[in-house]
Parts: sequence; C-alpha cells; structure tokens
Amino acid sequence: GNYSLSLGGSNTFEIVGLGQSTADFRSKAPGNFSSVATWEYDQGGNSWVNATQAPGSNNNVSISHAVTLVQNFTVGSGKSFTRASGGSFTVNPDQTITVAGSANFGGQLVTFKSDATGYGSLGQVTGSLSGATNVTVERFIPNVGFRSWRLLSVPTSGSQTIRQSWQEN
Repeated sequence: GNYSLSLGGSNTFEIVGLGQSTADFRSKAPGNFSSVATWEYDQGGNSWVNATQAPGSNNNVSISHAVTLVQNFTVGSGKSFTRASGGSFTVNPDQTITVAGSANFGGQLVTFKSDATGYGSLGQVTGSLSGATNVTVERFIPNVGFRSWRLLSVPTSGSQTIRQSWQEN
C-alpha cells in the first residue's frame, strides 16, 4: 500500500516508495510529538525506518513510549491513532487532539495538562474514540492571593451523593 507501480514501454516497470506522507508511524523513543527523533515509519512490509518528519493527519499513528503533544493534532478521516501498551501520552496546555478517524487509547495512560496559560483538550470527535478508561485531566487552580474554598468533586455512580460517598456513609 505504500508503493506505486508504473508500467512503461518495452517491458519495463518502476516501483517507487510513496514516502512518509501516507505511511504508518510509531513511536520509537520518548519525546515530543513534533520531534522526528520520536518516530519511525513503515515503508511497507513491516520495514520500519527512522522518520524525517513528524506524523500528520494522513498517517496512522501508534504510541508505546512517553510522547507529549506540543502542537494541535487531528486524527484524519479513515486514519487511526492507537495508544499501545507502555509509556504515556500527554496533551500539553493549549493543545488539542481532534478525532475525525478512529482513536483507541487502549486503556493506557493519557493525561490532559493545564497551567496558567490554558489547558490541554480533546477536540471534536466526529469519528470514534475507544479505550479511554485511563485518562487523567489536570486542572490548574490559580492562587488568587487570599484564602478561599474550592469544592473539587469526583463523579458518583447511580443515585450516590457526595455525602454518601465521602462523608458519613
């Protein structure tokens, strides 16, 4: 699927690799999503080669190392994003991952960070999202210069109230 075949005159033909624009990418080391040192790609037939560009929305992506999203990223329509076992995936503040294709977090660690500048987020999901069972959302709480109460709550299930789950139950 990553090659094109062109038939020429006098019984000759040429096989040309299509390169990285539509290849499958996987993480080979911890790092930033936009760093080429983080990635390798498949030229077809499970022949993984060091990448010379970061993956884009036209690529299938698999992450099995600690990778940090430092740019907005869209899983393109018909493409997949997979969190394989091992490592972690972190979405930095002011960055968004959007899913037009399919994303499978595989029950693996995914963290959305926040700080004083903003928060990491999951954008619109027009495709499919599965395996999002180990997701941490961190929220920055600014120091307002004086003491104040903030109620932080966790979801409760069914008809359970905060009082029942945390206080006197």
